[in-house]
Amino acid sequence: MAEDVPQQYNIIRFSQSPLKDGNGHQSHCEKVVYFKGYDKVAFVEQGSKSLKMCTPDMQPYLEIKDFTQTPLCAEYIDKYSYVAVSCSDLTLSFFDADNGLKLARRIETKTAQLVLCWSEVAQVLFSADHEGRILAWDLTLVKSGMNKVYESGGGDPWRDFVKAVRRRDFSLSCFITRLEELLAPELRQALRQKDPKAAIRGLAARQLSDAFALPLLSADFCAQLLAAARGAREEAEKRQQVTPGLLLSARWYLNKIDGSFTDLFDRLLTDVLRIVDEALFAESHPIAYHQAYCINYEEGRDVSLKAHTDDSDLTVNVFLGHPGFSGSELMLLEPSDRDVACGTPRWKDPTYEGRSVAFRHETVGTAVLHPGDRWHAVEPLTSGSRWNLIIMAMRNDKEWKRTFYEETASHLAEKASWLAAGS
Repeated sequence: MAEDVPQQYNIIRFSQSPLKDGNGHQSHCEKVVYFKGYDKVAFVEQGSKSLKMCTPDMQPYLEIKDFTQTPLCAEYIDKYSYVAVSCSDLTLSFFDADNGLKLARRIETKTAQLVLCWSEVAQVLFSADHEGRILAWDLTLVKSGMNKVYESGGGDPWRDFVKAVRRRDFSLSCFITRLEELLAPELRQALRQKDPKAAIRGLAARQLSDAFALPLLSADFCAQLLAAARGAREEAEKRQQVTPGLLLSARWYLNKIDGSFTDLFDRLLTDVLRIVDEALFAESHPIAYHQAYCINYEEGRDVSLKAHTDDSDLTVNVFLGHPGFSGSELMLLEPSDRDVACGTPRWKDPTYEGRSVAFRHETVGTAVLHPGDRWHAVEPLTSGSRWNLIIMAMRNDKEWKRTFYEETASHLAEKASWLAAGS
């Protein structure tokens, strides 16, 4: 049996339930979560400043009104009998299920926590914010403040002994259960169509004959990638480590930051990018091998990139942030034979005969896709900062391509060691 054939199937069959929600609602329910271990259903109505609960048979149970703004998410922690609730007023509250759901602890957070997830394995409450940070809360420290009395809306300031710490070994897959959650809504919708390739062609904006702009990744996922790359850069600079690129001074390989990125981008390539590639380029061999890394243009760092081609059959260049920078346009070049007769096209020279198209990265998650042999450059950045995800892919038409990217990364690592030894 082939290795890629499923060995086991898990099937859940759904049928319509006679159970009806007879509770009156002030507005539609924005969020609904089942508290496993507490056997309650919690929900938040649009515009409401309370978290309502009912039993699984839709009988009203209790309403927590101790919020000044709308609750964002909730999680039940069976080990401590806590109901944890994140609120848009930048608080994280813990209610004691063994004591009538009275407020036991409230902590001010630096950012609004959009996701809460209790890990039985790690015995840690994970949360994540809109900036892409994944945080970990030690519940033993949270519980240590329970002897204090809190008034409605009150709370503790953010302190080191209770603050969340970034977990670099934490897998993103805990939050991402389906690949489509990573994708831009427009692409997600296109892939659901009867003819997804035609829908993708209709969604893509042609820049040159073989270069397209396409909404590819969700803003939330881009924020996670950006946070991971920036964190890796900060850590490398603290340790005075060198992470060289080829034409730029540095690149940050995602699989070196977090091993879970390897499987994630494998799935992205096989399940999404292959379909996009077939829709836009229609080559005879599919893309099969890839590397993914982040680059940055910023004042005091790399600010431009000379005309070049890539070591790829397909390049996917995704804007991660930040909007508001000046300059740094991606120049897509279509030089004439005369322009490249002596090598690199001098596209700014008055004698340049070819075509050039300036693409400005403005929408987070939008990708520019082009063959690797398409000439391109980056204009000087004049202010701000621009981060991009680069995915380079090879087709499976030649055996040497199978190990090309691993060998490239190994050579760059050797270069980094050599530079570090000489510094």
